[in-house]
Amino acid sequence: MTPRDSSIPEARDYPITLTVSEVAEILRVDLHKAYSIVRDRDFPVITHGRRMIIPRDAFFRWLDGCGEERPMYDRNHVLETLADLVAERLNKRGT
Repeated sequence: MTPRDSSIPEARDYPITLTVSEVAEILRVDLHKAYSIVRDRDFPVITHGRRMIIPRDAFFRWLDGCGEERPMYDRNHVLETLADLVAERLNKRGT
């Protein structure tokens, strides 16, 4: 087993609340993409006026659960859903 690289930050290394900029840094995405992610209805954010407050622990729980609950791009699921939609449209035309 390899020793943990101490330069990689852990959840506890961040403040109790995160900014959108910090979320972008953690996810390694640009700020525009981070705002898009934060606006998702499943994302743990508290809005106060125009300010977005992201509770650190809730964010990391959300991040840990992303792969388990619903993968972002499951190719087979996307193809099945698309096939279902096409079949539904074709059935509507035929009736």
